[in-house]
Amino acid sequence: MCELLVGLPEVNVLAIEDRPGGPLGVHVETRGGRPGCPACGGGVLAKDRATVEPVDLPCFDRPVRLVWRKRRWACPSSSRPAGSFTEAAPAIGAPRLVMTDRAGRWVTEQVGRWGRTVNEVAVELGCDEARRQRLESERWVLEKCVKLLAEFVQELVMGAGNEDGASPVAISGNDCFREDCCGTAQQR
Repeated sequence: MCELLVGLPEVNVLAIEDRPGGPLGVHVETRGGRPGCPACGGGVLAKDRATVEPVDLPCFDRPVRLVWRKRRWACPSSSRPAGSFTEAAPAIGAPRLVMTDRAGRWVTEQVGRWGRTVNEVAVELGCDEARRQRLESERWVLEKCVKLLAEFVQELVMGAGNEDGASPVAISGNDCFREDCCGTAQQR
């Protein structure tokens, strides 16, 4: 049931931690099975768990951290040792990022569509100073994404690249930032 509230169907919610004066901590682990070794394809052994805390979307007017207990795997093969590796879950976020995938899309919308500053959004997300600085330093990525998205929408609205002579697809600014549009650029 908690998985529905969190919006990540492939995770188990282990706990919700109320950190007084701080962000809510949503403790999760993935439900995925045991992967194969990326080097040899053989079976792997569970090594340990690493806990990462990416910034997530605010909830109930509170900042949130997704406390993800990532599994670390090790290859027992002596012929092609791959060492160890941690699980990946693109629905949560890419490796080494400071925020979840959905929080990144939300930040892009807030900065690109609504014209908010990166720092303003970072404060709303409850980012500490180090994360605020990292977001600010990566602002050019957000700006480039917004520019490319605007160009893409312009092409769709104007019908550029429409080789079959069909009428151009109109997408409003509101539709542009809907999850199904941004993720797949579907025509409507």
